[in-house]
Amino acid sequence: MPLVPNLLERIVLLRLNRGPGLLLDLVGAAGTRAVATALDAGVFEALNGDPQSVEELAADRGLDADALAALLDFLETLGYVEQRGERYALTALSRRWLTDAEGSDFGPYLAMWNDLIFPFWDAELGRTLEDGEPSRTIYEWFDEQPARWQTAQEGFRAVGEFAAGKLVDAVSVPDDAERLLDVGGGHGSYSVAFCEAHPGLTATVLDVPDVEAVVAETVADAGMADRVTFRGGDYTEPSDLGAEFDVALLCNVIHAHDAAETRALFEGARGALVDGGRIVVLDQFAGAARTRTMKAALQFIRLNYVTTLGGTVHDLDDVRKWLTAAGFVDVESKSAGPGTTALVATAAGTGSR
Repeated sequence: MPLVPNLLERIVLLRLNRGPGLLLDLVGAAGTRAVATALDAGVFEALNGDPQSVEELAADRGLDADALAALLDFLETLGYVEQRGERYALTALSRRWLTDAEGSDFGPYLAMWNDLIFPFWDAELGRTLEDGEPSRTIYEWFDEQPARWQTAQEGFRAVGEFAAGKLVDAVSVPDDAERLLDVGGGHGSYSVAFCEAHPGLTATVLDVPDVEAVVAETVADAGMADRVTFRGGDYTEPSDLGAEFDVALLCNVIHAHDAAETRALFEGARGALVDGGRIVVLDQFAGAARTRTMKAALQFIRLNYVTTLGGTVHDLDDVRKWLTAAGFVDVESKSAGPGTTALVATAAGTGSR
């Protein structure tokens, strides 16, 4: 969990500047690596039951006991495990967010950052600062080794399954809606969540062919094979979108595109929707963050989009204007979880919903 200094430490390190406060970031960075290593070694999975001693856990996972003790003691100071006598157990934080015990396992998302995104930063951030964009997008880098796509989609799905529930709660869908188009839908979690919440709805996930296997797994796990289908294609091509849909989702899509491309995406979505159909644009937007932590998270995400995609975080008011220009009305802003906003609008026409 985040390293939170006590009152005295905050005064000395942050207010009086008597010590290098940057050490907090250094310890935090090491914590990320430690958690990722523990995940890869199966430590959290093994502790997702009865507490275990270092010796028991080392024998179970085939690890060196002394090195494992050092790792566990570091994780204990960060709040990921706790000691109970001579044994170690998961904290509530780890059980909730790093195992599947409560249905919100963010482990694959953290692994994606550790194994893919931060190594990509190592290779491309300096170049991006010099040239204004990476030498290639992270998606092109994934293409070089298809296994990277699997790791990435598992990470996207981990956070997507959590965000999808928030989005469904925030967005109303017309009672008579029958067809949903998930533009760049990746793992398919958003389509599944909407279909689960609306029994009369079917969904089409449109994305690159590389993600079809992940979508199939998501759909099969949810028992939705008869209602959620995958179609490989290029969502920037209006002819690939299809037509006569009641709802169009663009979840975490537009940050990979500049203003002109985003406007074109909205125009394509309008063409794919019936009059009165609904568009849902989920992303992170400049101008939406209010607290310092959320602002920091937003700028972190912005830097990531610049480095990995040559993309950005669009201004919320600009996106509203682009939706209106593309033929949408009644643009509403909905909170869809920490740091994430959904813009919902209706396709202008004679059919109202």
